[in-house]
Amino acid sequence: MLLIHEKENEGFDNINYATTMSQLGRNSRFVDRRDLLFRAFLDDLGDQVEVRGLRWLGAQGIGNIMHAVGKMNLRNHRTSSILFSQVEKHAEWLVKEGKPQAIANTVWACAKLGVESPKLFSQVEKHAEQLVKEGNTQEIANTVWACATLGVKSPKLFSQVEKHADWLVKDGTPQAIANAVWACATL
Repeated sequence: MLLIHEKENEGFDNINYATTMSQLGRNSRFVDRRDLLFRAFLDDLGDQVEVRGLRWLGAQGIGNIMHAVGKMNLRNHRTSSILFSQVEKHAEWLVKEGKPQAIANTVWACAKLGVESPKLFSQVEKHAEQLVKEGNTQEIANTVWACATLGVKSPKLFSQVEKHADWLVKDGTPQAIANAVWACATL
């Protein structure tokens, strides 16, 4: 993938960037962050976001990219800083336009890397009912886990989780249930 980017980077579009990052995230233990091709790809992604803006990636693309950033533990990379800054700047748009998976992936990455994003979490709180209604058990569990991990109080979100607790327990995996219970107990 990185070789394709090196040869075809002029033709890379938003879907190519999101797909490549998603694949790198899935195989994160095999990614050498010192690899020059990897670094060039990340730098190019950061440049593209700076020039084209975050919305160019689309909400699902952002979710996929942010999940990969978290999986690869890219806290101190320039591109990560650009992405987290842009997510915070466009939080209202992201939560309104994004599906629960994209939002869960993004807040999970924030929590995984210890990045506070007050506007993003405020929007999650504002749209809590919709997120719980439209999300699946893992997305909801990951979202409340992110809140608890960062110490973000989100009364509407946790109230919705409590309201739908039977569904979460009935349909959730043991890990999703454990994450949600831990989050509720923590906050």
